[in-house]
Amino acid sequence: MWPFGKKVACFQCDAKVKLASTKLRRGFRFCSDACVGAFLAANVLRPRPGVPESDYTNQAVMELGAAVGELNRLLGSDGVTITGSAGSILGAISAAQAMQQLEDAKDAVFRYNDHVTNALPFLYALGRQADADYLECVDLEEIQDMSALGAGPMQNAKVRRIVRPVAERVARIAESL
Repeated sequence: MWPFGKKVACFQCDAKVKLASTKLRRGFRFCSDACVGAFLAANVLRPRPGVPESDYTNQAVMELGAAVGELNRLLGSDGVTITGSAGSILGAISAAQAMQQLEDAKDAVFRYNDHVTNALPFLYALGRQADADYLECVDLEEIQDMSALGAGPMQNAKVRRIVRPVAERVARIAESL
């Protein structure tokens, strides 16, 4: 810990910067918009080879549904549901996730990030730039750093305050596909 706040290294240029002044994209911290732009230009996301274009929406919905399921682990009974056509695609997935035991918050956030990363290429391919940009900038690191989650994160009001708006927004994105 530095005397005036935590410092981190920029993922692109390795410059040491204050955590509070960094920009987050795809789970990495950057020191400036220039570094973000250079990283995004060098790491263009494309859908996996072999996935037909007609299946992009279903793939994105399934990944986002799984991401909402991971956030619901943190929210417990106060979880978010996905309705509409996206809900019918996700029926079996959501039910299976609801029955699993609540795992620790760090693993749930890691899996959430993994699902969002898998969904991003499909969102970009579908022309959903604003939605993809939002998902790339979501910062749940504060939850990962919490060591005092105690007996259950669903009991923690701070976790609910951070996670619920993100879960609702991700569910709205999935529903709108």
